[in-house]
Amino acid sequence: MPVWRMLGSGGNAAWELPIPNQIGLVGLHFYNQALVFDPGTNALGAVISDAAEAVVGR
Repeated sequence: MPVWRMLGSGGNAAWELPIPNQIGLVGLHFYNQALVFDPGTNALGAVISDAAEAVVGR
């Protein structure tokens, strides 16, 4: 499973996912979720975002 790292501030971060222009990908569902390290927030020192679903071509 690939892992991408990014930085954000003020509660926001932007992430782009390039999707190749291939007809076979239309209708493909994919899911993502973020783990954010935030020392002092809790015993784990991290928070997790809501999950998101997307569909290619919609």
